[in-house]
Amino acid sequence: MSATLRSNIYLHFKAPNELLNVHDYFKKIDAQEWRLKNYLNYRLETENEIPTWTDVINVWKNSLEVMIKTNHKKVPVSVNSFCKELINFSSFEGESILKSCTEWYSNFYERYCDLQLTERVQHLEKNIYSSQGISKLLRKETNKKKRSKSDKEADTSKQKEVVSEQKKRRTYEESTGEESTEELSFLFDEAHEDKLVESIDESILGEEISLPVSNDTSKQEFHSISDKFKKYQNKIPKTHQIITLGYWGVFDLTQESLYECKEFSQCEINKISQDFANHIQWSPKPTPKNLQTYFDSNCDPVNLEDNEDKEKLHANIQFIILNMKKVGGKTEEELKFTTIYPLFNAVMDPSLVKDTWGEIQTLGSKDMRNDKTNPFVKARMGRKVDMKGTLTKTSNKFEALYGEVANGLCPLGISLASQKKKYLDKVKLAVLMRDSLNSTLKKWKYLNDEQRKKLIVYGWTLAGFDLSLYAMDWTGNGMYRFGLIENCQLPSNKENCGLFEGVFCLLKELERKLTETEKVIQELHVADTRGKCRQITTENSPTLNLNRTPN
Repeated sequence: MSATLRSNIYLHFKAPNELLNVHDYFKKIDAQEWRLKNYLNYRLETENEIPTWTDVINVWKNSLEVMIKTNHKKVPVSVNSFCKELINFSSFEGESILKSCTEWYSNFYERYCDLQLTERVQHLEKNIYSSQGISKLLRKETNKKKRSKSDKEADTSKQKEVVSEQKKRRTYEESTGEESTEELSFLFDEAHEDKLVESIDESILGEEISLPVSNDTSKQEFHSISDKFKKYQNKIPKTHQIITLGYWGVFDLTQESLYECKEFSQCEINKISQDFANHIQWSPKPTPKNLQTYFDSNCDPVNLEDNEDKEKLHANIQFIILNMKKVGGKTEEELKFTTIYPLFNAVMDPSLVKDTWGEIQTLGSKDMRNDKTNPFVKARMGRKVDMKGTLTKTSNKFEALYGEVANGLCPLGISLASQKKKYLDKVKLAVLMRDSLNSTLKKWKYLNDEQRKKLIVYGWTLAGFDLSLYAMDWTGNGMYRFGLIENCQLPSNKENCGLFEGVFCLLKELERKLTETEKVIQELHVADTRGKCRQITTENSPTLNLNRTPN
């Protein structure tokens, strides 16, 4: 039975102004319009900022409950009964109404986010880069008109063209205060992120595939593979280069971006993936028995042994659970510091890895950006990342781990990141990992390539509550293998805290792998020194992919 105001006399009744804790809507709008959908529309139309769904439903319900408890002189009996029927969600119809309003709000919020995104892009196009639109800027197009065949300047020397282009670039930089097209596209900065996301064709993105379980098969030879990979690189369309991992020298073994790769059969890709998995040797250890009981009890401290490390784990998990109670959505920063950060703090050994959080400059990308620049010109900053992990005991302070968080959560607890945004974050992460390898490998000039291939760097992405861990190595000839090691879910509410066990095992194995990387760095550094001082190895340089921007 639907909620009905049984007396026509009170159709235009309004809540008395003296009633406290009753929303103004009920004091301005007739009682016949007090249904949830009408109240929701009113809030969305009149408020400057979109209220959270939790706030909408709670204020609406609390206001009606206040009127139910008010004496009949101020709120008539028929209105009182009407209020009770409105908040009765236990009935079939009430449950249906609540569900439809929830879905409607969710759709509205998504449309609002899309609108904000569109308006931001238009603002950038019209106001910030009015002299040269972002779309042209990112594709390295110029506003120079096509020359006619009869143009006398058609035979101008290449040297003059280069000088002319340099003058135009300097003029543009001086007039806008911005870096050149190449630098902007390299940075993947926020001002261009929306346009980059827009340029990604979601229909050609495949589903991510994890690396296989490691085994004892023999090592693959990569000479013929690198030749095929170069052919694949040369076929990448110019407009897609910046968002295609292959352009950066990265063989995407997740296969998400290999839609147009015809040079490799699926069998060959599987063999390369298996060889990479064998190199990583990812093999998480079982959860300790005492912690199994803890996770089985939904993280009840009663089932936890009296141990400093265990207490630290529980304290950080309780911090996460406490922040689960927050109503509404979460920004990217809130999501980062109330989920993944406490878990790293609880599990990772601080004497092994110094994990830095926020908008952190990466030294690997900084080194590569300034590799061939004028030493008397101010150094350029490296690209920023949400988290980086530095191996503290290595002499070169090797950055062995990076992390990217893709947007925050909407009020319903759903990730705000689209598939395109997740993919772009993965591309940025892979380029950072490549730069970290390059920055270190190019300094070791007295090693052979087989020694250099031992080094592995790691990275992770977080989209909503979905955590993905990746790895990368260098195979020689400017090619890098990049693959998804493991994926796990973080708990979104205190009822499924058992999911913390999956994250715990992942981070413990990552800690073990970073310890191995630390050992490899130390061994290779010593080997490079011996190769030079004892003249065991002649000076040589590795063949790296140094692409900064599309050609």
